[in-house]
Amino acid sequence: MRTVVGIHSCLETLMVRPRAIKKVILKNSAKDSNEYKDIIANCEKNRLRVDYASEGVLDKIARTHQGVAIDVNDEPKLNWESLGQTKGEIIVAVDGIEDPHNLGAMIRTAWLFGAKGMFVTKHRTAGLTPAVNKVASGGVEHLPVEFHANLAPLLKELKEKGFWVYGLSEKAKQPLYRTQFSEKVVWVVGSEESGIRKPYLDLCDELITIPQVHARHSFNASVALSIAVSETYRQMQQIQ
Repeated sequence: MRTVVGIHSCLETLMVRPRAIKKVILKNSAKDSNEYKDIIANCEKNRLRVDYASEGVLDKIARTHQGVAIDVNDEPKLNWESLGQTKGEIIVAVDGIEDPHNLGAMIRTAWLFGAKGMFVTKHRTAGLTPAVNKVASGGVEHLPVEFHANLAPLLKELKEKGFWVYGLSEKAKQPLYRTQFSEKVVWVVGSEESGIRKPYLDLCDELITIPQVHARHSFNASVALSIAVSETYRQMQQIQ
């Protein structure tokens, strides 16, 4: 069971998987506000009961609730058998991203650029918290996100399926915009503090850096992934 908060994220949940919803909570004033009319209409359409509660009750679920929270017991599932069967496939592997805003933004980016799935380390990771669901703005309803204790076996299996594994590293020599990407790509992203851990770094076929003006500073992890996946997607559109 996961909890989704935020108007856009909750509306996407209602539209994509209404049968998996177990509870809908709206703030008391929502019934008199046009801001929630689509949420209420979708609840009525799918015959979902709505519980109204005070802001204080919703605050205990998540500070960024925007007046709505939904409990749902389903999410997209990754079809392993289908991976590597077509051109232009992207997978994202995330190691040690503890900030829920970063993880949520990564999910949103991966979803909007058509990634097939995302693998995340179980430890030192935010998890699919209400905050992550909100920042992802509906992305969790579309992108399969799996949590694993060890990403190494997954990366090895993806390589066997023909994927080329790229790691984002500020210490790399190969710049992003001078790289011709494979037709099947895995992007590995590490934490902002320590980067990609060595077991996963060793599995990367190529390490890529993002050109920037100020060498002493760096993009945060979600922005770096957005830039990398955007360029990958651009190249894939040209070959299709």
